[in-house]
Amino acid sequence: MYSRLIRVRTPYALFVLAVVVAVTNCDGDSDGDDETATDTGFPVDLYMDVDATTQEVEAVRSALSEDPELERLEFCDETCAYDEFRRLFVDTPEVIAGTEPDDLPVSFRLVPKDRLSNEFVERFQGLAGVDDLWPDGAENLPATELYFVLDATTAQVNDVLDVLADEPEILRFEFCDRECAWERFQRLFADDPALIASTTPDDLPMSVRVFPYEGPPDELVRHLEMMSGVDEVRVVPRSSQPTEA
Repeated sequence: MYSRLIRVRTPYALFVLAVVVAVTNCDGDSDGDDETATDTGFPVDLYMDVDATTQEVEAVRSALSEDPELERLEFCDETCAYDEFRRLFVDTPEVIAGTEPDDLPVSFRLVPKDRLSNEFVERFQGLAGVDDLWPDGAENLPATELYFVLDATTAQVNDVLDVLADEPEILRFEFCDRECAWERFQRLFADDPALIASTTPDDLPMSVRVFPYEGPPDELVRHLEMMSGVDEVRVVPRSSQPTEA
């Protein structure tokens, strides 16, 4: 089994969901066998934009097939993605009824020979039609949450993001600006309208969620805590991390 991130464009909302599905090659296009690699680095899911063209998908497929950093790749088309979506929402038929296969992005599962280089990630994230790359297994690791002070400047935020981008032990990080923080706050306190009414986006700090390969390096945590504009850095067990909806 592996956890696959599904990005869904529906009439209801944009869902970003962790979906547990069996490892499968959905259209028979695989460079290798069907076993999950455990000694070749983290598998990575590359998601295309929902409206990516056939030409963009094929260009990415061609580039991936020729890349020496990959052991093999597997393609999941809209039918494959829709099957996964229906399994996830089997108990909520109204959501399934409001979603069509073309609301879902196609994706590639990448099995690297080793940890993918920063150059690989930057190269493929920059290709036309690519939405994002998400390492499989990241959702099972502890995340490090970094919170900025309320009056953190753009320069202070960028300095922190630059440090994270250059850190080789970081698997992935996600920046949450005030609009993102406000959306999370509204979901978290949906049952307390008075609190929501008395709070504004400016009352909430920006933050970064960091996924290291293993545990967060102590030296990195200490360095981040000392950086200008940073209020707090703490490790959050996966079971305590907020679920995006």
